Amino acid sequence: MMILLSALTPRLLLSGLQLREQHAVVAAVSSVTGLDLDAHTVCDFDHRVAALDGLQHDRDLIDEIVAVLDGELEEAFLDGSLEESAAPILVATTPPDTSAAQTLSEKLLAAREHHADFWELQRPVERTATTWKASSARNAMHAELDGAHIDGRWDCSTVSVWDGVVDEELRCALLNLLGESEGWEPEVGPDAAAWERGFRDVLLDVESETAATSWGLGPEALERLCTQSPTPAPLLELQSRLQALADASNPDAACSLCRMPAAALGDEITPLAANAPTAAEDPDTFQWHIDADPNLLPPSPWTDYYGRYPNREPGRPRFVTALLYLSPEWQSEWGAPTRFLDLPTSEVLEVDARPGRLVLMDQDITHAVTAPTALAGSRPRYSLVLKLVLHPPEGSTITPRLAPGKATRFGSAGDQ
Repeated sequence: MMILLSALTPRLLLSGLQLREQHAVVAAVSSVTGLDLDAHTVCDFDHRVAALDGLQHDRDLIDEIVAVLDGELEEAFLDGSLEESAAPILVATTPPDTSAAQTLSEKLLAAREHHADFWELQRPVERTATTWKASSARNAMHAELDGAHIDGRWDCSTVSVWDGVVDEELRCALLNLLGESEGWEPEVGPDAAAWERGFRDVLLDVESETAATSWGLGPEALERLCTQSPTPAPLLELQSRLQALADASNPDAACSLCRMPAAALGDEITPLAANAPTAAEDPDTFQWHIDADPNLLPPSPWTDYYGRYPNREPGRPRFVTALLYLSPEWQSEWGAPTRFLDLPTSEVLEVDARPGRLVLMDQDITHAVTAPTALAGSRPRYSLVLKLVLHPPEGSTITPRLAPGKATRFGSAGDQ
């Protein structure tokens, strides 16, 4: 591997690491680069960072260093020289345009910001100029459940149900994005040119080749939906309305809405998805699951930057799912509500699948799709899912809200 140097003398800048961790970083960097870099410990920087100052950024180089470092830390833990490896260590490079006159803390900050920019950890959703106002929305439900004491504070997951965010025109336009064939009739069934039976409503670690599946957008259609440039106008409008709703729910803090980056969950988990359960589904198709939990993420550029933390921890990004029901018509007797489980009490909260309805929910809440009743016939219940992150302002200690006002406490949430 060719190591590209900048005009600066290469060196290592370390912050927040135990002595044994510092030795592991030095060994990993030396092993991969072949360079014997001077190491400087920076005590006034409040993050766990190992920054390569004076080396050009190279993703493969960083990945290789991280892999070797993980081995070094595991070996140190097993031989007892490291009692506990704390939060992840962010291995990064300072951007090429940093000045030699910057303090070491400033260089560490630049390396950290460069990492966030490169991995698009905080990239706001694309938007358009919209005439829609948050005052047009009606909060049909604002409920908290799954109450628990976490780090001395009372924590609950949230389900917030909104009508009026997605009007009939936008609902129709979004549904049209989910088909490719000319003359596709959604009520007859999913468009075979875009959909396939491959959607599993279960956690990844319990999937199997024989697990029952439902209708979901095929990989190619899903890839186009997620990456099409320019972004389709209906998605731009939707994202603009979601940001406006977030602004109205957090009037005292400018919270930024972002799509879930691949650097958090991996490339195989797309930030958009769509499903279409029908009455003919196998009963085992839909199971209780969560979408994601920042406290359970695998090692990734996201955990390197943010570490692992409970969702809704003050001052941290909040993992949120936006679920939209897009069927042209849906009568109450056709069923197919989304169910939410309060784990401590086993009580279930249900949300009806009304056309155009928006459900905002924490991604770590246990929930499940429900198949339509036989009265729905062969009609699919279409839904579009956006996996989002709601970022509080830098340096704040708030938890971004999903709706204004006081929530109704459901199940264990009322046990405080």
